[in-house]
Formats: sequence, C-alpha cells, structure tokens
Amino acid sequence: MPTDLAGSREKTACTTQVWAGLAAKRLEKAATLRTVRAQQQHIHRQLRKNGVTFEGKRIDVALMPTVVSAREVRRVAAQGKLVRSGLEKLIAAFRHELRRGPGPLQEAFQPYRRWFGLIERERPRLGEIGLMRFDGIRQREGQWTFIETNTACAGGTTTCPILRAAWLTSPLGRRALQGARLERYRHDRPSAFVEFLFRQAERIAGPGRGNVAALNHRGDLTFEMDLWEQVARRLRESGKVRGRFLLGDVREVEVVDQTACLRGVPVALIHNKVDPLGIDPEDSAIQGWIEASRLSRTDFLNSFAAQFLTEAKRVLVLLQRPDLQHIIGLDRREKQAVCELLPLSEIVQPADRRQLTRLRRRRRQWVLKADALTRGEGVFMGNELTSEEWEGAIAETRRNFGVMQRRIPIPRSPAIEIAQGRLKIGQEHYGVELFYFAGQFAGIASRSHRNQIFNVGHGGKERAVAAIAEWPGQDSCF
Repeated sequence: MPTDLAGSREKTACTTQVWAGLAAKRLEKAATLRTVRAQQQHIHRQLRKNGVTFEGKRIDVALMPTVVSAREVRRVAAQGKLVRSGLEKLIAAFRHELRRGPGPLQEAFQPYRRWFGLIERERPRLGEIGLMRFDGIRQREGQWTFIETNTACAGGTTTCPILRAAWLTSPLGRRALQGARLERYRHDRPSAFVEFLFRQAERIAGPGRGNVAALNHRGDLTFEMDLWEQVARRLRESGKVRGRFLLGDVREVEVVDQTACLRGVPVALIHNKVDPLGIDPEDSAIQGWIEASRLSRTDFLNSFAAQFLTEAKRVLVLLQRPDLQHIIGLDRREKQAVCELLPLSEIVQPADRRQLTRLRRRRRQWVLKADALTRGEGVFMGNELTSEEWEGAIAETRRNFGVMQRRIPIPRSPAIEIAQGRLKIGQEHYGVELFYFAGQFAGIASRSHRNQIFNVGHGGKERAVAAIAEWPGQDSCF
C-alpha cells in the first residue's frame, strides 16, 4: 500500500538529487589546495573556539555536505515518529507482561533478564523515551532505512549544530549553497538540547526550580558532556534558565527526602549517558541511582526500559514480527512505517541450522551485529569477509546475543581531501541521523567514512547537513 512517503519518492528525490549534485559541482569547481586548506582551518578554528572535541581528540569534518530536500525530511520524520511510537508501545507491553508473568516479550529480551527488576520497579513520569536517535540511510528516490536505534548515548546533540554553523560560514560552504534557503530545525541551535533538558526538569520541579544532572559511569562515554555544561552556564548567565546543571557519576547519586541528590544538590532530571550492559544492578555503589528511578520528584530522561530494550539491536527484529505486533498493539500506520523503514532482521539463534545455512550460503546479503555494543564494535559485513572470517563473525555474534540484518547498500558521495600534499576528490559513504526530543522531531545530522561502518571515534567524519527548502532556478523537477 503506497504511503505519503512512498507516493512522493520521485518528486522529492529529484529535488534532492539535483540540489546535492549542484552543491557538489560548485565545491569541486572551487576546490583548490589553497581553498580547501582555508576551509579546513576555518572549520577547526570554530570548533576549537567552541571547545568541540571527541573525548579530547579533534573531530574530523567532511568538506562535502549532506544535502537533502526539506520536503523529503518532513515525510521521513513523520514516519520515524510512528516507529518511535511503536517503541513506546513495546515498552508499555513489556511492563504489562512483567506484571502478569512470563511471556513472549520477556523471552525475546532474555539476555537482559538481570535488569528486568530495574524496569519493573521504575516509575517514569515524563515518558519512556526523552531522547531518540535513528541512524538512517537514504538510499534513493525518497527511500530511507533506519539501521539502528539509539537512546542510551545519542551523541551529536550539541557538536553537530556547532560544526554545521562552522561549515555554513566557511568560504566554500557559502559558495556551494549560494541562493539556497535552508530549513531550520531545533537541532540546529547548539543550546537546544540543554534547553530541552531544563524544560523537562521544570515539568517535575516547577518553573525555575529544575536542576539537571548528566551522569556517566566510571568515566566512560564523556562525549559532549563538557559542552552541555558550557552551554548551561551561558544559559544561566543570560537568565534563560535558573536551574543548575551538574556533571557526575551514577555512583554519586543518593536519595534524600524522596529526592535524588548529586553531591548534596537536589536534581529533578537525570540524563544517563551510560553503557547499560556495564551496569551491575547488584552493585552497592549505584543503589541510590537505582532508587532515583522510582521517585516522583526526580525522573530519568530515558527510562531503564528505553536504555535496555529500545537500545538493543534486536528491537528492530521484534517490531517486525507479526505475532508481537499484535501484543505490542501497533496500529495500521505504525505497522506500515515499520515495514517501510526497517531492514529485514533476525535474532541469531545458536541452534538454528537453517538460519546458519542461509548465513553461510548468502553471506554477502547479511550484516551481523552484536546486540548491545557501540561505536561499530561487533559489526561484520558479509560482503567484506572471507568464508573463514565470516565463520568467526558468526561465532562471535552468537556469543554477543546478536542479530543478522539484511545488508543495505550504503550510499556514497564525492569527498574532497588533501592527501600527501595534493588535492584529491574521491568517494565516501554517508548516513543521516534523525533526532527526536520527547515526541517531537528535532532535526538531522550526518556522518561519513571511507568504510561502510562509519563511526567518528574510529576514523569517520561528521558532515554538515543542508536541508534545502528552496533554491531559485533549480526547481525544474517540480
């Protein structure tokens, strides 16, 4: 059945293709060793000025932008909101099943059984998923695929707006998009995510009284946390917010008078930037943090259920299963969005001989993924491995409770870089990420890499995104 997204593919894709091609041609025509070096220097000067790094290391920024049609973004964002709604329903169905007794959803999330008690006893007030990121691939003609979900550590909320502004104000950036009118999103403002955190805190504590804590665990996953603190300080100095913003460790939380406190300061909202599987629910040092999840005066931005269930790679498998769609309660539109946006996926079963045969015979069609690892770890692409390497990948994926996912061709675009003192124009893979703050679409970001597994921490680059609303003289597709 055609949807608004599917029915408009030819029209929107033509616009995106024409506009992306025009920007690329302008950049390639203007690119010289001198102009590219000036572009790089301008961007990194702006990033240093704003304190943007990847956990202390310099972030590489692609000189070619990701150009998309704002019309196309609106349509896929609406579809993504339906997928997010399905994830919220999955969490609700899981909680209901926990109260009733054993059931298929608990069986599906069996590797996370030791955390079921945390999920069952927490009491979220603001909703389950406060921050959502879909890692997407724009394949062609308005066709998008969401290859992963991210709720526990959705990086790019603050760095991407800063690097986007740096790219747009650079000489080559201005030239590439001259005459174009860009769509503006909440995510384009570096302060937007921190402002959102304070608004959520005030929903709990009242106007002007909402303190926010951003927590990690044992110094892990620090990306962007220092930037949030800087943004919060500027917002407080300008009078836009009155609450305090605190950085800390989950082990520092204690509960006093039914309120969570970080180093003695009451906090209304906690954003946990942690690896869920690195948490031992029996650890005595984190019991205050766990108790905080059950309070009425404090809430987590993303619940334990969101961090453990909708962060796991298998969640895309479960949303596609017809038997579970009925239990979850997906409506017609949500099922349609799931069908259109999610790639065919299966949980890897250690004892399933038929599945093993399919993996061996058609390895070029599959990608294997560990269920809960991050930053590209535990991801194996069958088309890049030998038969022997693929056997090892299958064994490792089984150990990591992983999934098999239909391989989606990763799109490529021109890449401009300096190699050995010379200008080089090649190709790089790229993806587009969609952000949601609570239930509202917040904007887009993009990353790229020479490899098909792109990760900023492992040689990948951030890319500026230009969502074109209008480009006079370049609208022949309409």
